[in-house]
Amino acid sequence: LQKCSRKGVTQFIFPLGNETKDTKTAVSEIEKGLIELDGNAITFLTHIKKIIFKLPDNSIGSIISETDDKKVQTISVYHPGNATPDKIYFLKFDKEVPVIIKGKKENRSVSIAYRMIKYDMQSFKFDPSLQGKVFIYFPAEKETHNLRFNINAPFASTVARDSVRDCPENWDLINKISDLVCESVDWIKDNGYWDRSIYSVLPHSRDINIQDRLLEKLQSKVIEKFS
Repeated sequence: LQKCSRKGVTQFIFPLGNETKDTKTAVSEIEKGLIELDGNAITFLTHIKKIIFKLPDNSIGSIISETDDKKVQTISVYHPGNATPDKIYFLKFDKEVPVIIKGKKENRSVSIAYRMIKYDMQSFKFDPSLQGKVFIYFPAEKETHNLRFNINAPFASTVARDSVRDCPENWDLINKISDLVCESVDWIKDNGYWDRSIYSVLPHSRDINIQDRLLEKLQSKVIEKFS
């Protein structure tokens, strides 16, 4: 870590390679990881809205997140060498809730994001093809559910942050996310996004398997809301 010559900017320098991995291999692996970055990298980050990187061949890639006043988040992914970005759209909802972190009560954010399909300049419908992910700010890669939208919370996780532990604190967060899903239903109805496609992304019994307690909890709350 060293001070950068530009005012207000901090530069991080990470030496690559060690006794078990040479520098060339480390550079190749990092380059592959950067090229494979997608919109999930910054969907739920609060303070990072843009990632720009330059590869050894001087090609540049970036990911840029912008949110309009209607909660629609547009993520533009510029792959190195491509002038035109891939664009992903989410209808995102956030809520500050009290949670227990290491025995102390703190206010933290829980979030959900429905992926949207843009079919003209101003109109969207819900995209049921999304294989929903569980995020702890970044995707918990080993969590598999049949969700049709993404969820994010400060879950207690494994050391690798790739899965969520089965504990009372996490089930309390699931309850809060379920409440947020129900609140989003009201907002969607009141703000002109309601159409038939909403039913394809809300939790449905067709998506639940015998082990999917998370989805079952979400579904029961949504059914109660509709009732």
